[in-house]
Formats: sequence, C-alpha cells, structure tokens
Amino acid sequence: MSAITDIKERLDSYLRIVKEKVLGVNNERLEFVMDSFYKLEPGYRNGLLALIIGFVTAFIVAAFVIYFYQVEALKTELNDTFNALNKLKILSFEDTREGARFDKLINKVKSRTRSVTFKPFFERLARQSKIPLKSISDRQPEMDPENPLSSRMQEVHVDLKLAKVSIPRLLNFLVDIEKANHYLRVQNLKITGQYGNKLYFDVDILVRGYKVTR
Repeated sequence: MSAITDIKERLDSYLRIVKEKVLGVNNERLEFVMDSFYKLEPGYRNGLLALIIGFVTAFIVAAFVIYFYQVEALKTELNDTFNALNKLKILSFEDTREGARFDKLINKVKSRTRSVTFKPFFERLARQSKIPLKSISDRQPEMDPENPLSSRMQEVHVDLKLAKVSIPRLLNFLVDIEKANHYLRVQNLKITGQYGNKLYFDVDILVRGYKVTR
C-alpha cells in the first residue's frame, strides 16, 4: 500500500506542477485570460468567440476526417491482406497439384527406363531388324538448370551409325525405336547415299532418351 500511496502522491505532485505551469498559481493565468476577455468590446468578444468556436469545430471535423481516413485505410489493408492470403492458398494448391503431376511423370519415366541399358537395347533391335550396326555410343548432355526435370532426370543422347541400310528396313528400325515404350525419340537423322548404289545408304541417327537420377 505504501508503494501505491507514494506513486499517487508523485502523480498528484506532477499534475499540480503542470496545472500551475498552464493555469498559473491559484489559476492566475486563467483569471487573467477571463478578465481580458470580458474587458474586450462586444464586437471583438463575439469575433473571438466565433474564432474559437470555428477553431474547435475545424479541429473536431479534422479529427473525424482523420479517423474515417484511418478506418478506410485499415479496411483497405485488411482487404489486401485477405486477398493476398487467398492468392497464397490458390498458389499453394496449384503448387501441390503440379508437384503431384511432376512426381507422377518422374515415376512413369522411371518405370519405363530403369530396365533399359542403351547399348544392348539398340544392338538387339538392330539384330532383329537385320540392320548392320557400325557403331554406338551414348553421352549425357548438360541440361538447362532452369528445367525442373534436371533435378530428377538426366537426358541421354545415343549416337548410332548404320552401314548399308535400305530405306524400308531403316523406317522399320526407327518405328521400332519409338514404339519400344522407353521414352526414346529420334532427334536427328542423316542419310548418306553410297556411290554407285541407289538401294543402300549409310545412316547417322541421334536418339534422345532419359534416365531418372533420383
């Protein structure tokens, strides 16, 4: 209780000091202002009263304007916040949906390519098509880091060189590659004619494939 009493006494002391500073000792300044006001001529007195009333009215109006402005600003900020939250929910939903589609694609590619070893696959396909396979090599080109697939998959290029191939057998061979259901696509094809032989050709083929890395 003594602490509360002490605080109350200090507060009363501060209020008394402020009162004396503003109104003067024993309200001297207030009495002086009132005496000065009543000593004015009626016309000046009425003008001063009108000025004070106008000032007070303007202050009240300004206070209401500022208040309603702040309320409208707060409503606008709240609306913007709710709109941002709704957009965030929509983006989160779309991100989840696209993530599921991405994982589904990765799993599909993985299931169709994990059992494929490129060199034996093409050698077997060439034997089945009775095509002389001169050489085969594969390489892994650098993928664009901006491509989301680069984080989970690696593109593989397979270079095939065929010697003395007829056009019908070549067409069958290309169709068999893309029908193998291993996500293999013929990306480039170069056919070179043999001198003095119009039935057989030398062929360079670039096949694009994929391997899931993780």
